[in-house]
Amino acid sequence: MRKRLAWLREQVGWFIGIVGCLLLMLVFIPLVPLFEAYDEIRQLYEDG
Repeated sequence: MRKRLAWLREQVGWFIGIVGCLLLMLVFIPLVPLFEAYDEIRQLYEDG
């Protein structure tokens, strides 16, 4: 019984980790165009 609970806890931990990574991706992917725009602006100032 104890071994089964440990296995179940490990599976839940993996699931939470994967869901957490997916949520972080959903948060940061929309920000990518902002970072690209910032990089373009920074390059314009460095060149000028």
